Amino acid sequence: MNVTECRIKNRKFHKESCLQMVSAEQNECENIRQRQAEGISAAKARSVKFGRSFRFKSELIK
Repeated sequence: MNVTECRIKNRKFHKESCLQMVSAEQNECENIRQRQAEGISAAKARSVKFGRSFRFKSELIK
């Protein structure tokens, strides 16, 4: 095997390993979104309120 063939193999290996890592990260993001959606729907079933609570400030009411 000459130097050029070795470099080509190394590039292919590097490219494939990078694609595998990106694919694994995408799968993990999808899993996180799914678990988050399940948690939100369970919380909504328990009538949990989402968002910031609204409070009046006495200075603004004047």
